[in-house]
Amino acid sequence: MRSLRIRAGAWLLPLLLVACGGGGDDAPSYSSVVTFGDSLSDVGTYRTAGMAALGGGKFTVNDGDIWVELVAKDRGLTPPCAAEIGLESSGAVASLAQASSFQDACFGYAQGGARVTNPIGPNNKALLLLGSPDGQYGQLTVPVATQVARHLAKVGGRFSGGELVLVLAGGNDVFMNLAAVGAAQITPTDAVVAMATAGGELAAYVRSQLVGNGARHVVVVNLPDVSQTPFAYSLAAPTQGLIAQMSIAFNVSLANG
Repeated sequence: MRSLRIRAGAWLLPLLLVACGGGGDDAPSYSSVVTFGDSLSDVGTYRTAGMAALGGGKFTVNDGDIWVELVAKDRGLTPPCAAEIGLESSGAVASLAQASSFQDACFGYAQGGARVTNPIGPNNKALLLLGSPDGQYGQLTVPVATQVARHLAKVGGRFSGGELVLVLAGGNDVFMNLAAVGAAQITPTDAVVAMATAGGELAAYVRSQLVGNGARHVVVVNLPDVSQTPFAYSLAAPTQGLIAQMSIAFNVSLANG
């Protein structure tokens, strides 16, 4: 993997590029944008009728474009739309629920709460079984591994080679492993190891399932340092340090994969 920067409007985003292609004004033209990941790349998976009525359903501010949409527009492409729309809400937020619908012409697979391989992310309904009321939100949290499999099934098993594929994940693996440490289900060391494993898994998916199936222009973004977020700053210093270790472990495995 080699580092580069792609210009999107007036801002720069550090990226890693796998396979062929490059950034800047001499970058090749692309046929479409395909996205895999979590809330940072989710273009509207949870914009159900009930959620939209409240002005929600997308992880942004004032309905502004997120990075995958900005990159698409910068390259002169139509921004991706959500490949799946739905919520499995219950309890106090049951009115937001909507059975999943799949959009054949949409290639924005990223979902809020998604992890790399584990299907249970933040706000997934399965958390109700563990006694967490957060499960009432019923986020689908389809993992990246399944997102990729769904795309391949939709397009006959191979990429055309003209797509610009954007990948960003790992944050929800941090949150879920950190919660497990807090519940004394795993040790801090276990959490760091789990993050390293997740980073390696993502690298393997990129090489075998994306590049190995014909994707030529693949951008993989490092996991941002979650220890430098307002969430982490609200925690004790040792916990913030653990989050930093988890983020580093993920990125090292991702880069070495």
